[in-house]
Amino acid sequence: MNIEVPARKYLAHDKLRDGREFAVRIVGPEDKAILSEVMHHLSPQSRYFRYLTLKDEPTVDDLALFADVNVKHHLALVAFLVENGETVPIGLGEYFVNEEAKRARSAELAFAVEEEYQGMGVATALLRQLAEIAQSAGIAEFTALVHPDNRKMLEVFAHCGLAVVFQDVFAAVQVRLKLPQAIRVSPETKVPA
Repeated sequence: MNIEVPARKYLAHDKLRDGREFAVRIVGPEDKAILSEVMHHLSPQSRYFRYLTLKDEPTVDDLALFADVNVKHHLALVAFLVENGETVPIGLGEYFVNEEAKRARSAELAFAVEEEYQGMGVATALLRQLAEIAQSAGIAEFTALVHPDNRKMLEVFAHCGLAVVFQDVFAAVQVRLKLPQAIRVSPETKVPA
C-alpha cells in the first residue's frame, strides 16, 4: 500500500495533562528549523536519551532526514501549542521503516519532547498518532532502543495500550510494540528494572 499524506492535510488534536489543547501534524520540508528548536531546548541528558550518544545539535544529515517525509518509509510528527498567537513546537515523534525486515514490516521509533512538557502526555499522543498512520501504511511492528535510565519513555511504552515486549540489549532496552490493532496491556506489565 502506498499512501501519501500531505503535511498540512493531517492534523490531530489532544490535551496536555493540565488541560491545554495541543495539535499534531506531519512535518514538511519547510520544518527543518523545528528539529533544531526542539533539540536546542532539550537538556544534555534528554538529547543523550534521544540519540543514545552525546550530541549538541542536529547535523545537516539529521535535518535532511527529518524533513524527508514519506509515510511508507519515514514519518515525522510535530506536536505544538498555540500560545499568545505563536505556534510553539513541544515535541517530535518519528518512525523509520526497517527495510531489512522481511516478513513483518517493522519501523523504529524515536521521540524528543521539550523539557517542560515531559510527563504531560505529549509522547503518548505522538505514539498514538504514529501508530494510526503506520497501520494504514502496512507497518506491523514498532521497535525502539531506549536507555535504561529513560524511565519516562519506558513508562509511555508500558502503558500505551499495545502489546509490548521489553528485552535488555547491550546498554539499552529494546522495546517491541505490535501493530495493527490496539491490544490493552495487562495491568501487571512492568517496565524492566
